[in-house]
Amino acid sequence: MKLSMLLPADFDKQKWTLSRQIGIKHVITKASPELTGLEAPYDFNTLKIIKERLEEAGFNLYGLEGDQFDMSSIKLGLADRDAWIEKYCLMLDNMGKLGISLLCFNWMAEIGWYRTSSHIVERGGALSSGFDYECIKDKLVKEDRRISEELIWDNLYYFLDAVLPVAESNGIKMALHPDDPPISPFMGIGRILASANNFKKILKDFNSPSMGVTFCVATFSLMDENIYQLAADWLEEKKIFFIHIRNLKGN
Repeated sequence: MKLSMLLPADFDKQKWTLSRQIGIKHVITKASPELTGLEAPYDFNTLKIIKERLEEAGFNLYGLEGDQFDMSSIKLGLADRDAWIEKYCLMLDNMGKLGISLLCFNWMAEIGWYRTSSHIVERGGALSSGFDYECIKDKLVKEDRRISEELIWDNLYYFLDAVLPVAESNGIKMALHPDDPPISPFMGIGRILASANNFKKILKDFNSPSMGVTFCVATFSLMDENIYQLAADWLEEKKIFFIHIRNLKGN
């Protein structure tokens, strides 16, 4: 197991220095242009520059996390999705050339991870984000914005059929993150990664050395799962590629 930190790909003296001080050697980052100031993340030179930036600071770029570019066409199955999938495959090829071996991805359409607050005061004045179901329950079902779970399933399988062979040929582990929060529908949008059973189905249907799980402890806990047994089962199957360690409540 490698202890890593999600760090910005652009120079951040405070975060980079603190990470070195606590012993972080391996870094996960997001390569989207709005965060890096560089060209598209599927461009070889963009990934090379990011990797070199981090190496010069004493880090190893181990993986990427999140949507590296707008994935709406792919997740919603729009007319131009094949062109975007081609760019995704190019990104995987370039990651392979540079030795970037992990990609944490999600399948939340239109709305990513969601919080009702980003300024909850915790220990010592530290700020935390939070999600309160009662604050948003009336907004969770919006009839004017209906995207079915069936559509989301179809588009995920179409995507995996296309990209997994490329990931395999480049030795890249694709770690699928659960929907956060694990609620479906969410504001009228179907979410399919809100249960462990759905993960098990995907892992069975795509029995690939490159297909695995981001084991987000807090999100799987919200599914009312026995996370210890779930972790044991997936570890035995060698399907946990990436772990997010966070709690449901601060202490």
